[in-house]
Amino acid sequence: MTEKKRTTRAPSSLKFLSGVLATNSVLAAFWISVPASNAVKAIGLVISFIMLVVVSKSIWEYKLDQYRAPEEIPEVPSISSEELQKFVVDQLQFAVVSVGPELEYRLETKTIPAAMGSWRMWERKELGELLRSVTSLSNKDIDLLKFHLRLAFGMDQLQWHVTSLGLPREAQLKVSHGHYVRLSYVPQFEEGLLANVRLIMQDISEIKQREEQANAQRKEMEKFFALLQVSDSLFELFMGETRRLFEDIRNDLKQLKTSTPEAAREHASRLFRAVHTIKANARLFKLDSIQDVAHHVETYLDDLRQGKIKINPNTLQELTLRMQSISEEVYSYASLRKEILNTTDRNSGNSAKRLYS
Repeated sequence: MTEKKRTTRAPSSLKFLSGVLATNSVLAAFWISVPASNAVKAIGLVISFIMLVVVSKSIWEYKLDQYRAPEEIPEVPSISSEELQKFVVDQLQFAVVSVGPELEYRLETKTIPAAMGSWRMWERKELGELLRSVTSLSNKDIDLLKFHLRLAFGMDQLQWHVTSLGLPREAQLKVSHGHYVRLSYVPQFEEGLLANVRLIMQDISEIKQREEQANAQRKEMEKFFALLQVSDSLFELFMGETRRLFEDIRNDLKQLKTSTPEAAREHASRLFRAVHTIKANARLFKLDSIQDVAHHVETYLDDLRQGKIKINPNTLQELTLRMQSISEEVYSYASLRKEILNTTDRNSGNSAKRLYS
């Protein structure tokens, strides 16, 4: 049942009463003109008047029922521009600084997100000091950024576009662990030449987390499809060769701790060849993530055997951790194959994982 349409216009009692009286006058004139006795006319006039009163009362109540008083519009509290800006900053998690030719900056937003530190950290005068205080950019990156910006002032739009390509675009925050900011540079030109740069720092931590999750899922899918293309016998052949190489790696690592410098380089060369073989086998079976991890370890071992990195307890610990990363990656493939195809030998992956446990 549909709701009756209500009106916001109040009924007029004066107009309604005038209408009732006019109707009563018409009825009185009607009964007077009727050819009948005075008694009949009087009775008819009384009955008509009573009916008129009843009908008029019903109509008036109906009109009152249909009337809806206009709702009062609540007073909207005024919002200052500073409060509005704080709301926007809290929602979008960003801060804006204006950088001049001398690399002195001015904070344009009245507030800063909590993840980007305190006001004390932003009370710097020079851009490099601010970036060192707020972000984890290296001194080299900050000096390079300052160098490019100093060159850029006074350039035209095309020159700015080329120069800005070398500016850092992301940085990790010092205050909040795991938080990242995107660095955007908005140039302002006067008479065709760069006069000012607005640096926008926006927290993109949630975006980074989603990207990492998406990358992890993508890698899992790549592993899945790679394993589907390898037969059981070939995968067992790969795992058997890898187990043998891991045994050699474990023995060489033990001897590396107590060997002479000359013998240490020989053991480093043996480790290099073992890791290179693992990488080559992984490439053969298109096990890309094993290949990538092994390549990084191979590069480290190459520097080690050539004497670019000195062999000491710290480098041995680093080398052990890098070898562990290969074994864990191999184990992840073995576990995934067992989970998906349920055909992998139970000890195929475990032997790699237990290599350094």
